[in-house]
Amino acid sequence: MMESGDIATWVNLGLDRRQVDRKAFRSLGLLRLPSRQVLEVRTVDISVGGMGVVAPWNLQRDLCCDIRLRAPVMSAGMDFLVLRCRVAHSILSGKADGFMIGLEFLDPPAAVLDVVRQYVTE
Repeated sequence: MMESGDIATWVNLGLDRRQVDRKAFRSLGLLRLPSRQVLEVRTVDISVGGMGVVAPWNLQRDLCCDIRLRAPVMSAGMDFLVLRCRVAHSILSGKADGFMIGLEFLDPPAAVLDVVRQYVTE
């Protein structure tokens, strides 16, 4: 959970710009970088537009990667989600013990959006 100081930092830097509802979502995920290297991340929250994760590395803004994570809602035949995404921002957080990274989903499949939307609105 982010502390009030971290939230104030995000707001002051203009990093809290999401236009859609989001919901806390704690899980492990795997980011596959363009170099094919895989990085384990902790998810923070999710929305139909993207998600927040905590990573051990600082990733460059606009870097495109893939994330694999368990589906937030069990759906017929969809245990895991794999999404193409872009790094919107990355900021070091001592409280989160890593870099808070905002990921924007790129052309997510409609079925995946339905699963995420169901989770966010329940």
